[in-house]
Amino acid sequence: MSKHDGLFQNSVYNVIYKLLDALFPLVSAAYLGRVLMSDGVGKVAYAQNIAQYFVLAASLGIPNYGIREIARRRKDEEQTKELFSSLFFINLISTLICTALYYALILNLPYFSSRKMISLAAGLLIIFNAFNVDWFYQGQEAFKYIAIRSFVVKVISLAAIFVFIRSSEDYVRYMLVIVLTTGANYIINMLQLRKFGILSLIHISEP
Repeated sequence: MSKHDGLFQNSVYNVIYKLLDALFPLVSAAYLGRVLMSDGVGKVAYAQNIAQYFVLAASLGIPNYGIREIARRRKDEEQTKELFSSLFFINLISTLICTALYYALILNLPYFSSRKMISLAAGLLIIFNAFNVDWFYQGQEAFKYIAIRSFVVKVISLAAIFVFIRSSEDYVRYMLVIVLTTGANYIINMLQLRKFGILSLIHISEP
């Protein structure tokens, strides 16, 4: 395959990935709006937004930096492994700190007493951020893999919404679907690392 063909295919798969991100929420929105109604959807969105602030803080700009630096080093397996290990563990430490801060606030501030269950569930988004290595695959330009993985997980997520979300009281379940979908993406990514030459999370360079 020529370089031009490779770039074209990557562009196509990247467009497919972006379209999936836009299409699936449109498909589920009508159903969720009818079942959970605006109050339930609003509760989920509010809890998710608060958790995402902590995810953003935990990420420390690693996704943008990781994409750029992995793309620069992807032809050098040794440098790629070293960079991956460094960024992974920085993200792990910052995620642990942000997770502790989040749950300390949720469990101690009276403000969250009436929405504790959904806030506790939303906090799993911060925990799963420890395994967010999407930046690695984007830096590797593995857009075919990203598009296929995204499609499979989104179909499962959509099925779970139709099966488990049946009344306005199921908004915590919907939060869990969001969390578990996010976690599934990240865990699948971790399992696929060996195919990209990342054989262990800790890479020790030979002297």
